[in-house]
Amino acid sequence: MVSAIYQKRALPVFWVLLEKDGSSNLREQQKVLRPAIRLLRKYKLVIIGEARIS
Repeated sequence: MVSAIYQKRALPVFWVLLEKDGSSNLREQQKVLRPAIRLLRKYKLVIIGEARIS
C-alpha cells in the first residue's frame, strides 16, 4: 500500500492485493510504487520503507 500523510493521518492512494501471505519482494513493491510515483510526480515525495529480516 502507498499512503499520503496529511495532518498526521495516512490516506491510502494506491494498493495491490497479493495472492499470498507474507512479505513482498522487490518486484511486488515496484509494482505498487511505480504507478503511485507517476501519479504524484509533481509533488515532493518522501518514500519510507519497512524492512523485515527473519
